[in-house]
Amino acid sequence: MKQIGIIRCEKNETQCPLTSCLKALDQGREGFQDGDGLVGIFTCRCPGDGVADMARILKSKGAEHIHFCTCM
Repeated sequence: MKQIGIIRCEKNETQCPLTSCLKALDQGREGFQDGDGLVGIFTCRCPGDGVADMARILKSKGAEHIHFCTCM
C-alpha cells in the first residue's frame, strides 16, 4: 500500500469538496487502488507554475503517489 498526495485545480475548489476523491481513496478504487493513506492536499493556482514544487513537498512528507484530480 502507498501513501497518496492530492493536487487539485483552484477553478474547482469552491465547487468540489473532494468528496469523490476522498471516498475513492477510502474504498481503494479508481485511481487509488494502491493507496492506503493520505499525506496531504494542495490546491494549484493558475497558471500551474508551482505544481512541481507541490508534488516535491508532498513527496518529502511521505507521498509515494501524486493524484491529480480529474478537474485538473
